[in-house]
Amino acid sequence: MHDKPLHIIAFFILIGPAALIAQANGLGTDGLFIAILLIGAVVIVVPWLFRQAMHSFGDRSAFLEFLLAPGAAQTFIDVSA
Repeated sequence: MHDKPLHIIAFFILIGPAALIAQANGLGTDGLFIAILLIGAVVIVVPWLFRQAMHSFGDRSAFLEFLLAPGAAQTFIDVSA
């Protein structure tokens, strides 16, 4: 068996719940069509954003370090004076 591209598998996994939600909200066939378009856009855009982030950080370890590092402490400037 040959490997399927991950985005096709993700599309078919995500379209089921999206179609059920559209039908449960009474959106009918128009809602189903919109759900298909939205899931298609998500499946295309999310990997593209991930690739852009990977180009910005250079490698996965730098990207994961950025995501998992604790946030910097927030400082607030008192402007009431």
